[in-house]
Amino acid sequence: MDDQVVYNGKVYVRERPRWIERGIGVEESMRHYSRLTKFYVVGNPVPGLSARRLDLKDLGWDAPWSKPEYLNRKMKDTVRDGDFLWSAEACDEMEEALRKADMLDGWVDWLAPRERAALHNCKKNQMMSLLYHVRNSLCHGRFTFFKRNRAIWIALEDVKNPGKGSPVGAWKQLSARMVLRYSTLLSWQELILAGPK
Repeated sequence: MDDQVVYNGKVYVRERPRWIERGIGVEESMRHYSRLTKFYVVGNPVPGLSARRLDLKDLGWDAPWSKPEYLNRKMKDTVRDGDFLWSAEACDEMEEALRKADMLDGWVDWLAPRERAALHNCKKNQMMSLLYHVRNSLCHGRFTFFKRNRAIWIALEDVKNPGKGSPVGAWKQLSARMVLRYSTLLSWQELILAGPK
């Protein structure tokens, strides 16, 4: 695929990939996008992302990642396709994570309706890393909505600047690639805002 280059385990992608131009129309996309921005962009609970961040403790999540609350398990349980998340502990392991998720070669041909995510576990917590990458994808316009089987889906990528000495010039280094149901993002939002039950 000429929209990405793999080098030493790292994956590099174009600054403006062609796949973001596909999908449903702009007006419908913006309607779906606006339902996500308040939570995922402005109120995203990952520390350091927003001055208006929602603190999980304020929402009643005293120990969200451990027993008895297990927010990570509850979030994963909302995904209908079973295992959907593959993580890399470092960016030079992204090639392997993408390969395991079947998202390395031909992943956009044209977006099989199966939820999956391959990401750099930058927050040392898979679900917090996922929220971080979703936020960045939405903020920087690296997403597209599309329809499959009468459902709305979203494809997202997060990238970072590769730094000096990049083997591919002005391309970006991939840190996350995700295909999710729009309803899953809404379910996670509702789950987190509702607090533990």
